Amino acid sequence: MSFCEYCGIDGYYGREILRTGHWIIYLAPSQRYLGTCVLALKRKCRDLSELDRAEWNDFSSALRMLEAALRMLFSPELFNWSCFKNSAFRDPEPDPEVHWHFIPRYSRPVHFAGECFFH
Repeated sequence: MSFCEYCGIDGYYGREILRTGHWIIYLAPSQRYLGTCVLALKRKCRDLSELDRAEWNDFSSALRMLEAALRMLFSPELFNWSCFKNSAFRDPEPDPEVHWHFIPRYSRPVHFAGECFFH
């Protein structure tokens, strides 16, 4: 199984925080940037071109919800979204799956739960 530094080892994406119709949203194990999440498609899917309209619409709704929640909680300056599958090809038999990385970015230190997260 592939390794993704943001999601975790052996396909473990992090702590599940929400399920939508087509996606599972996880709080990523790496909180290098406070609020980093991973959105994993519930079904096996290798490429973005394989997503159907309902999955795209559901992703769009989840995107809006996550961005609104993080704006309210921590006021990040912007959000990075990425869909990397490069690490899957480090395996002899690559088997990539679609998931999105949601990474809020801050221009200042953010304090939460007694910790300070730097930009």
